[in-house]
Amino acid sequence: MLFLKKEEYEALHGGDTSKKLDDAEQEYVSYSPNDTYSVGQLLYHPVWDDRGEVVKKEVTSSGHHSIIVAFHRLGQRTLIESLSA
Repeated sequence: MLFLKKEEYEALHGGDTSKKLDDAEQEYVSYSPNDTYSVGQLLYHPVWDDRGEVVKKEVTSSGHHSIIVAFHRLGQRTLIESLSA
């Protein structure tokens, strides 16, 4: 289970602390390039040890699916999703 500091939670939710932190912790899913994500979904990247929110979905010029994630420390990053084996 991941733990958020109050400031991190408020930064992700625009200062809205009406939701309990325990509920927010359960919303984070660990990133895997094989999974599919939705805009607004909260991700944890285990290699980078950073949390963020999916802000956009795209299809690359090569036809792969990608997501744009706004990470707390790293800023926006593009990640692959729905990668077939």
